[in-house]
Amino acid sequence: MDLLFGPDHDIDHRHIEHGAYEWWYVDALSPDGAWGVVMIVFRGMPMSPAYLQAQHSGHAPPHNHCGYAVSAYHHGRRVAFAFREVPESAFCVPDQTFEIDTTLPDQTNSLVARVTTQESPLRSKGSYQADHAWVLVAPRVQATVELSLREHGVELASAGWTGLAYRDHNTGRRPLQADFKDWYWGRVHGPDRTLVYLLAPNAAEPFLFCGEVRQGADHVQPWTDLQIDLQARRLTMMGLRTARRIVIRGRAADGTLRTVVCDQRRIVEHGPFYQRYLSVWTLDGVPQGLGTSEYMRADRLGSAWIQPFLRLPFFRHV
Repeated sequence: MDLLFGPDHDIDHRHIEHGAYEWWYVDALSPDGAWGVVMIVFRGMPMSPAYLQAQHSGHAPPHNHCGYAVSAYHHGRRVAFAFREVPESAFCVPDQTFEIDTTLPDQTNSLVARVTTQESPLRSKGSYQADHAWVLVAPRVQATVELSLREHGVELASAGWTGLAYRDHNTGRRPLQADFKDWYWGRVHGPDRTLVYLLAPNAAEPFLFCGEVRQGADHVQPWTDLQIDLQARRLTMMGLRTARRIVIRGRAADGTLRTVVCDQRRIVEHGPFYQRYLSVWTLDGVPQGLGTSEYMRADRLGSAWIQPFLRLPFFRHV
């Protein structure tokens, strides 16, 4: 898998290969940790029943299957969620503003979310050559966030803040489940740096990354000599055996041996192929704050028994 940095690589590839996918991701937590939002815009949705059916039949090209996922959290609990396909004519690649309005005429509940980020200073050479690519577009960037939850047209709750956000972009010419069994991902905005990791040790081509980006930096500093310790494994009701504590040891750019610990304290989303957590992080024993992390069991996307779970109602308010 190729690893690239910065907005120069944040483009719409419009893949035509069988089973290809692409998504744009942003998340943000309010400075007090009370509110949070995750937004994903898809062209080729690996979790979509229509995409998976087309993938098996070889009919519609992947870029025809567009959609979004958006979740809002309050005090570590998901209070609104939507996962919806949209026609390609309604698809728009996000730039520095992610905006999703789930309002439909036949629904009483809706969520409007908007995350506007500053321009990322990151730049990197290289190009997308492998079957899959991960672009760290803006792992540490200032953003303005607005949320509004409505019912019958009446606003139930709203939130807005200015703080740090995280943005990335994933794309591939082959189905996820063809080359990945599972992965762990996470990020935290510490006082002076953002730490981010992606661990896919069981992939066709194993991928391990942990790095940091300082405030205002134009580059990401990868760690080397990585050692991964997946601790506190637990079995979920959906049969996922996940590690709730991730310990990563490695050598920083200055040669110093560092240890980052991601404690996945609170489950904010769970399902048959993923879990998302509100996590507590330390760096060499020093608290770094609250972060976001996830476990993804990608190989389950190709299983027939998973299909009914993907057809559950697309919008929920709690």
